[in-house]
Amino acid sequence: MSSIEALWLVKFGDFETPNQARNGGVIVFESGKAFGGDSGYAYVGRYEVSGDNFTAELDIIKFN
Repeated sequence: MSSIEALWLVKFGDFETPNQARNGGVIVFESGKAFGGDSGYAYVGRYEVSGDNFTAELDIIKFN
């Protein structure tokens, strides 16, 4: 797997249903750390890439 270190767009919601409302924000993966957020939540945690596998553990913190 290539390096995933970058700023990424994330989207949450039901992608099976057309016209379903979706929420999202941005997240940065860098040096094993993950951090980002949207208009109401911060995302903070760690990630790991091993071969073709990607795993992450995030705390989602409501701030508004």
